[in-house]
Amino acid sequence: MIVHRRFCCCLERALALRNQLNRQRLSTTSINDLVNHHKTIKSSVVTPPSIRSPLNPTEVFTNSELRLSDMDVIGFDYDYTLAPYTRELEHTIFNMIIEGLVSTRHYPSALSELKYDPDWLARGTHYDITSGIFMKVDAYHRIQSESVYQCFRKVPEEEILDRYPGKRLFFSPAGHSSRFRQIVDIFQLPELYAWCAVLNYLQSTKNVPHPVLVYEDISNVTRDLHVHGTLHAHIMRNIGRYLEPNSTLVEMLNMLRNENKKLFNIL
Repeated sequence: MIVHRRFCCCLERALALRNQLNRQRLSTTSINDLVNHHKTIKSSVVTPPSIRSPLNPTEVFTNSELRLSDMDVIGFDYDYTLAPYTRELEHTIFNMIIEGLVSTRHYPSALSELKYDPDWLARGTHYDITSGIFMKVDAYHRIQSESVYQCFRKVPEEEILDRYPGKRLFFSPAGHSSRFRQIVDIFQLPELYAWCAVLNYLQSTKNVPHPVLVYEDISNVTRDLHVHGTLHAHIMRNIGRYLEPNSTLVEMLNMLRNENKKLFNIL
């Protein structure tokens, strides 16, 4: 805290000097004096050890406008918050999707031989439902060329430019698109890997339906797993297999209750 106060005081002096020099119609010498003064201030500030050390992943970070002590009601998401699932659940969801495609959508039974790779996709990845292409996109919707794959095939630069002129994705002013999606949920990883694997298999057999049709079939099968309670029931029968123990969860919830906080669960 002392370091931050010192920095603020130095910054105020630097700003005052800048304003004074502005009023005097800065000369080259004055500008150099201001730059040197800023460098002196910057070098005199020591970074606190708490900032230099690695962040603690178990801590909760909020902004300066929020005091948890002033909060009377606190809510928690369930999946992957109160219920930290194991990576094995992703494999199970993938297998259930493939089973649903074979049994209810009449896809080839050979799909049952497909295996899930938990490291192939990552949250934040964008994908094009019209082509089965996955890609990383920056904050300005620019495509990162090295990340572009169609199923498991690396897409060359020339094809990227041909499909996406300027190597950019275009969305509506509200940020929506009927063509492009983004992986934002961990539950989506096995679903979209299934799309990759199924499309790749069908292409190898020369029986290639439009990627959108396969995408819709997989989305519907996945939705049924959740809506009909099939996935939930399977997890409940195998809690020890799919839920990681969290020894501090009960302690934290009890602490909040003892502080007279009202708690709720977001389903």
